[in-house]
Amino acid sequence: MDASDQDGKRGYPWNVTAQNSRRRQQVGRLIHSIWTGDCGDAGLAAPYFDGRLDLLGLYQTFLVDQVLVDDDEGNNCFTFNEEGKAYFEVEREHCSTLTYEQFEQSYMRANQPVVIQGLARDWKASSDWVHQASDGTVEPNLLYLQQHFGNDLVDVFEQSQAGFSASRPIRRKMTITEYARWWEQHRVAGETQLIYMKDWKFLISHPKCGAYQCPHYFQEDWLNMATKNAYSFCYVGPRGTSTVLHADVLLSFSWSTNVCGRKKWFLVPPELTFLLYDCFGTKLATHLHSDVHDGMSCRFPGLRVARKHAYMLIQEAGETIFVPSKWFHTVQNLDACLSINHNWLNGANIQNSYENFEKEVLALQSAGEDLSDCSPVAADAKLLWSVIATAISSGSVQMQDMGTILAIVEAGVDKLNLYRYIDGGESEVKRVRELMREQATGSVNQ
Repeated sequence: MDASDQDGKRGYPWNVTAQNSRRRQQVGRLIHSIWTGDCGDAGLAAPYFDGRLDLLGLYQTFLVDQVLVDDDEGNNCFTFNEEGKAYFEVEREHCSTLTYEQFEQSYMRANQPVVIQGLARDWKASSDWVHQASDGTVEPNLLYLQQHFGNDLVDVFEQSQAGFSASRPIRRKMTITEYARWWEQHRVAGETQLIYMKDWKFLISHPKCGAYQCPHYFQEDWLNMATKNAYSFCYVGPRGTSTVLHADVLLSFSWSTNVCGRKKWFLVPPELTFLLYDCFGTKLATHLHSDVHDGMSCRFPGLRVARKHAYMLIQEAGETIFVPSKWFHTVQNLDACLSINHNWLNGANIQNSYENFEKEVLALQSAGEDLSDCSPVAADAKLLWSVIATAISSGSVQMQDMGTILAIVEAGVDKLNLYRYIDGGESEVKRVRELMREQATGSVNQ
């Protein structure tokens, strides 16, 4: 079954089911507030033991199970991926045969994942940043990174155990030198605690190093153009380190290249996002198997269904994965890994970013809350506007996306009073509006 067939069969029933399930999650949130009162999750103990939590889980997933019916040919509408059966596969392409136009139409604008081979073959990082370990495997060269970038301060995440877990990692800071020392100690002592170095903003600190080149498929990148590469990262982690279930910042695209090592990915299509939350619709699972591995089947009843339609892949060294907008994913390092990762926005996914932002604002307004300048939603507003304004000012918006950008700006200003959170306020909005109209008029006249 190709991607278009999958989308066609998923489309109608899942859209209807998602709407109904969101209504049921609203009921779940009300029940949560009644059960917990002022004592938080401690108030869930009694509902857990007397079976009320199980009944709420059945209530939340009832409609989901109802749409899993056979089609006219006697085949199930979806390929069930119970444990022991295959997940959906992510397509693989090679950069020597995949044109930009094919990538744009079949994957980027279709919002479908793909693995592209061969992009990192000539990178400097592919030779200098890795070395052969004593056991013959290729792993990150921490000595090289320490010698050249040892004073860089980076975010690291401490895990209490290898693999996926119900607990979220603890974030703190280390220098590259401190991380390299921990890495060697971990290798010698075999510590069970793991530390994953993430979000090293290498390009900001070393813009002229030339360790790698952004592949041409991903260069229409308004996000990093607006933020001067603030969303370009390097990740380094030993075997067993992992990333919790999440969607990327502003529902952006992302690409990730394994310079060395293998990663195991699980990806969930956007129309099934509602299945990843608990029966109250308030808490996102930390990984796709929380109900099985962490004994939370009654708290996360939707994960069983989500797994049936998830994609799974083993990403090999040298491969690059394109993760589409709104696809939740969770990742585990099967070997010692070093990867390059960028989040990015352009005309193909900026609408998703705005719609999510609008939903957050309207939810706050319906709750009677106002956006303070220091709130996370206000920060999203400033970032989103910066991305749009930079794209317009630089002439980077394709004509096919101009209508989308115009609609976003008009809706954001008139409906959400977006200008309140923008440096320069109304005068800045006016400047960008005029520039957009000039570009749109000029493109039409040409």
